[in-house]
Amino acid sequence: MGKQSNQKLIPHDFWENADRTIKGMTEEQVRILHRKTGERLRLIDRVNQMQALSKLSVTDRVSFMRNDKRIVGTIIRLNRRTATVLDNDRNSWNVSPSFLKKIAHKS
Repeated sequence: MGKQSNQKLIPHDFWENADRTIKGMTEEQVRILHRKTGERLRLIDRVNQMQALSKLSVTDRVSFMRNDKRIVGTIIRLNRRTATVLDNDRNSWNVSPSFLKKIAHKS
């Protein structure tokens, strides 16, 4: 099993046990594990999106990166998956909330 940066957070014996367990699985068991892993990752993604979305409101000034360029605008609509941002040039963007950074209001 290849080393990944997040493996440092998990004890070495976990990886040895996981590797041994996976090697002992049938193809059907590996396919079930793959499906279950995908389901878990999608759930984690939804939770992260909801947390990011809960920190935003319509009329918030935000920024995000697109092709190494910073786009600045105002949120004009929020839904379950995206925020619609109207930039300073009046272009509309549908952006995942996890990519948005709030811009502090100047006092």
